[in-house]
Amino acid sequence: MRRILVETARSGRGSETLFDLFRISLASGGSIEDPGETITQEEIDPRIVIYMAATVQRDFTNNLSIKRTGIASDRLPQIDVVRNMATENLDAYTPGNVLGVTGEDLKIAKSDSAQGLFLLPERDGPETRVQQYIDNSRGTLTVLIPGDVSGPQRLLVRVKFSENLRETIYLTILTQE
Repeated sequence: MRRILVETARSGRGSETLFDLFRISLASGGSIEDPGETITQEEIDPRIVIYMAATVQRDFTNNLSIKRTGIASDRLPQIDVVRNMATENLDAYTPGNVLGVTGEDLKIAKSDSAQGLFLLPERDGPETRVQQYIDNSRGTLTVLIPGDVSGPQRLLVRVKFSENLRETIYLTILTQE
């Protein structure tokens, strides 16, 4: 493979077929503003892209059949970091203040009361749904913690993918500050 790459680069060809299965393209991620500007080897940022050859792509799509499985999604929201924005401490909250949650697939439909960020007392008690969202995106939820929440809390995020409601409970208990 190394030999093929070196020969392709030396010959000035932009791509080459490998084993009649793949095409390999040599590319550069670098850029310059001025065509007269000199660039270094480090600035070239060479890259190799490997993709299926046209015949393999054609065979693949010709023999492809798509069937619904009845499973709408296996995705789950993921909580990576929880930060009390008032104190900048991790895994803590202050009632009536802002809490930042980062992770993946966190975006919720605020109008759907089944979805959202919920606080659950460490021991028994009802869950409290956060009502005020400052940032609501795929990777970030920034919320205002209700003022009447107190004591150690578990954090739960519930999101709907397709028609399925999925939830994740953050493993660390949040402490009140």
